[in-house]
Amino acid sequence: MNMQSLALAIEVYTRQRLSRYVEELGELCSIDSFSYHKSGLDEIALWLAQRMRGLGMDATIIEREVWGNDILSVIRGEGEGTVLVLGHTDTVYPVGTA
Repeated sequence: MNMQSLALAIEVYTRQRLSRYVEELGELCSIDSFSYHKSGLDEIALWLAQRMRGLGMDATIIEREVWGNDILSVIRGEGEGTVLVLGHTDTVYPVGTA
């Protein structure tokens, strides 16, 4: 597949799923996730883990006592390479902003 075909395929894929993406983004943004709000951060971790599992990933929630829980998720591909994706679930907005 050449670059132009790949770009077109990505555009079609994205457009077909845009409404679901916007809906899920709204769900995610409605959860208070201030850095020191453990219950909100735990809710975000659970939300993300459920969606990762829905994509076929093996998602494990690592429970933390003080901070929000972490997620370790793995998906096995068919190629030889490895990709590491890191992220965070907290925001700087105080509880009640979401």
